[in-house]
Amino acid sequence: MNEDDKKKEHLPLYGIGPILCFPMVVLTAVGVFLSEKGYILGKISDNTVNTILLIIGILLIIEGIALFLGADAGGNLQNDIKDNKLKTNGAYKFVRNPCYTLFLLGSTGVILIEHNPLLLIFPLLFWLEMTIVLKNTEEKWLKDLYGQEYVEYCKNVNRCIPWFPKRNRVMKIFFIVIVAVLILLLIIYINHQIHLKEEIELRLPLGQMVEVDGHNMSIYLEGTGDTTLVFMSGGGTCSPILDFKSLYSLLSDKYQIAVVEKFGYGFSDVVDTGRDIDSILEDTRTALAATGLNAPYVLCPHSMSGLEALYWAQKYPDEVSAIIGLDMAVPEYYDSMNINIPIMHIAGWAANIGVTRFIPGISDSDAIKYGTLSDDEKEIYRAIFYSRTATVTMLNEVERVKENAEKVNSMGVPQLPMLLFISDGSGGTGFDKETWRKIPIEYISQIDEGEYIELNCPHYVHDYEYETISKSIIAFLLE
Repeated sequence: MNEDDKKKEHLPLYGIGPILCFPMVVLTAVGVFLSEKGYILGKISDNTVNTILLIIGILLIIEGIALFLGADAGGNLQNDIKDNKLKTNGAYKFVRNPCYTLFLLGSTGVILIEHNPLLLIFPLLFWLEMTIVLKNTEEKWLKDLYGQEYVEYCKNVNRCIPWFPKRNRVMKIFFIVIVAVLILLLIIYINHQIHLKEEIELRLPLGQMVEVDGHNMSIYLEGTGDTTLVFMSGGGTCSPILDFKSLYSLLSDKYQIAVVEKFGYGFSDVVDTGRDIDSILEDTRTALAATGLNAPYVLCPHSMSGLEALYWAQKYPDEVSAIIGLDMAVPEYYDSMNINIPIMHIAGWAANIGVTRFIPGISDSDAIKYGTLSDDEKEIYRAIFYSRTATVTMLNEVERVKENAEKVNSMGVPQLPMLLFISDGSGGTGFDKETWRKIPIEYISQIDEGEYIELNCPHYVHDYEYETISKSIIAFLLE
């Protein structure tokens, strides 16, 4: 084409926009519709993550609109196209196709607001569509029309994704790393969702589900007897029913066993509500009442549930006949305990997207390694681990634990039969052996009918010394 012919030719005012942008709009709308109707699973339930995605989505939409408006900076866009003038100012300084980029960023923003990571495949497809189509259409025409001027422009400005000129190598590398990390996280999340779907039958409730405050709470019953032992799990124990099994299976021939799985644990619903000590206790009492079990109960709390058990005995003394603490916490532990809430939220986020699936052995709890679970029960435990690790309910509970401990402490030491099994402090307590044992020994010394037994094993004592503990419980309850 000679120079005179080039002057007569110019691109269509709207380029190939309709071909590129129409599929983006339609596919985004269809994807969001199917996600809302539940046909595309995987929507994130974490409110913090959803808020972040909402903010990012809105910012992307705003950026897209700003680029679109900036494309006609000075109001000369149509004249420049008709006059065959290469547009490099305004929004064209940051991206070669700002009008098309509006639809790419807008679609991505809408998908982020929908907070379904599976839909993020669409922006990747849209980017691929823009790259292939533009390279084989407009870019060929523009190169032929403007020659070396356009080639140099392409070297410095991105095709689809707005960014600073490519001369800034450091920013380019930083951007590539960020994109690579996001793609990796997306792959990890998709893998997690696929496995969760495959494990759905493993997560069928082992006990019964009862309604508590409009949500489903899991409670497991086993055995018979006039005395009811209520097992209460420590903070973060993903499957209380299976965690306590090695112990209560040795007691169910003599006692009625009840394992209460708090909200956010085991087969119970994950709820984003306040976890003050009163709320936790009332949930447990309501769940037990729904099964037809009547007080008084013998409470068997592990770790953090010791606070709930003590508070229960303080607030409703007629409902608690004894407390058997399985290395349970007492209020004084929390005076000096350092709880890193931000790190726990990061752990919760990592668990939600499935990072934990790539950490070898992390799902093998003490119950799996040292207890008496069958191979099938171990597989169930692992499946529950990947869906009930650092849930928002658990995190809310930890955020209130010091306040809860202060309230329990302010109500004094309850006077009732109490037997404490005390570990050596290893297994994640954060205390040395001497300190870990000193605190509960001092506490139980204030109880007239209090006893304690020291065990040379880690914190989850019921997964190590279940035979010794079961025999001691039977002897204690016969006194």
